Amino acid sequence: MMWMKRRTILPGLILVSLIIDVQSDSQVSQDPDLLATENQDVTLKCIHKMPNYDILIWYKHIPGLGLEICAYGVATVSDLIPRYSMTMNRATLTTELHLTGVKGEDTAVYYCAGRDTTSGSGWGKLVFGSGTQVHVTPRTKRTIPSVYQLKSDNPAADLPSSVCLVTDFPTPNRTLSVDEKLINLNEKSALDKSSNDVWRYSAVIWDNENPSKDLSCNVKYNGKDVPQEKNIIDETDTTCSSLTISARFRTNPGLNMLSLSVFGLRMLTAKAVIVNLIITLRLWSS
Repeated sequence: MMWMKRRTILPGLILVSLIIDVQSDSQVSQDPDLLATENQDVTLKCIHKMPNYDILIWYKHIPGLGLEICAYGVATVSDLIPRYSMTMNRATLTTELHLTGVKGEDTAVYYCAGRDTTSGSGWGKLVFGSGTQVHVTPRTKRTIPSVYQLKSDNPAADLPSSVCLVTDFPTPNRTLSVDEKLINLNEKSALDKSSNDVWRYSAVIWDNENPSKDLSCNVKYNGKDVPQEKNIIDETDTTCSSLTISARFRTNPGLNMLSLSVFGLRMLTAKAVIVNLIITLRLWSS
């Protein structure tokens, strides 16, 4: 599933001043990582060294998308994303971003940024922290993934003829091997949402060096063997076709009789309408 994100623009003069210059140094400190479980409430912390700041901002960054402003403030706070709220403490030079009931789409890097107005300290520059990577783990009771072997009906050159689908695993921070080859799940996995609103990690594996090679999909997750799910039965064995009639598809005599009865009643009704029309015309002509 692809996440569509809006970009939030700060009002007029603030935006103009923010795009003048930016920098990142030790003036703003953040924790590098934060692990969270789906539906958990989490808090991102940021410590800065700008007693004379005139604005603090929290940004959210999903790879491939632009920065999105979560919240900002000077004396008061403006929260721009539902479930996100920001607090500031000028006395302790800290700010926090609170995320309520985290979901899969909250997996991102969150940057704390501020602008110092102290003379000689690089006034006009927006100073960024190094960012906090938030990893959201789906709430699931599963301990091992499901594994499927998928084959192409029409193999093409330079494209995989078969792949291994590894899905519904609780976290990518485990070892995974396919056909005795170690896979980096943090690089291969994607977090998506199913039609019933359940978040899960999935990964599609194939042989990059030899795409035409058929994988047997012998998978080990966290050192444990994972059996393949049974292949889906061929469609011709599980569906009935109106072009052929077999022992599994018989016409219903009662249904046929009902259809003939309805057809007969329609014919009688049409005949009665025609007779009434003829009688009416003769009466008018006389």
